[in-house]
Amino acid sequence: MQTDRFLITPMNRQLSLDPGEVYHGTVRVVNPVESTSDFDFVVGVSPYGVVGEEYDIDLMNSTYWTKITDWIEIENPKGTLKPNETEDVNFTITVPENVAAGAQFAAIVVSQDKDGKSDNGMKVENVFEMASIVYANINGENVHEGQILENNIPAFSADSVVTVGAKFDNHGNVYEKAMITIAAKNVINGEEYLPNEDSSGNYEEIIIPDTDRYVTREVNGLPVMGIVHIEQKVVYNGETSYEAKDVLICPIWFIALVIIAIGMIIGTIVVAVKK
Repeated sequence: MQTDRFLITPMNRQLSLDPGEVYHGTVRVVNPVESTSDFDFVVGVSPYGVVGEEYDIDLMNSTYWTKITDWIEIENPKGTLKPNETEDVNFTITVPENVAAGAQFAAIVVSQDKDGKSDNGMKVENVFEMASIVYANINGENVHEGQILENNIPAFSADSVVTVGAKFDNHGNVYEKAMITIAAKNVINGEEYLPNEDSSGNYEEIIIPDTDRYVTREVNGLPVMGIVHIEQKVVYNGETSYEAKDVLICPIWFIALVIIAIGMIIGTIVVAVKK
């Protein structure tokens, strides 16, 4: 059966560019080995923005921070791949000489080209698409103004997945990077849940100008019931925040059983007293 899924790499790139600089890059498109037929694709450039503190992606609206969209030229905007084949899509970013310093964002969007039907070679309706995000800081009078607003670990969780959070703001003119380190272990026996074989517990998040961002991470693989010690260290724009808490993990059904049992005990005592 034909699969409409494909892969691209890298998913994002972080650039530091000078006014007048010409940057050459590539995005690799992969038609997976499990595909059963050729894959036609089309590549275009869209503005990249976010909406809300949880950073819902906006690839439609142009802003002051997306002028770079007009600076990107795709050299090979269409292609066909057989199963297990790859192709490098080449692009060039030509930064204007007199451009202002600060952040610029764009998305290089790769879409399935179904029957060759596309909107100016950029957007295909009702098909699978993926985007490689370009985060660029233009060198010059760069302003770094951002802080850590929250560092949250809950005291209680009803299941074996605990969600921790951190909130940041950015009022400068460049994108900033927040570094988050999470560790978790069993309070009783000292067993480590994070870091583990699959994750180092270290995460990097991008905070773009004129936004607040709330970042959440799920700590998985925890016991169904118990006490887990969780630590979260956040480093952002020269500031460090450290939070540590013992989290009680207890399912709702168990709490309900305890309440019922207590109620039955109290009821039995009341009946015995009356007798």
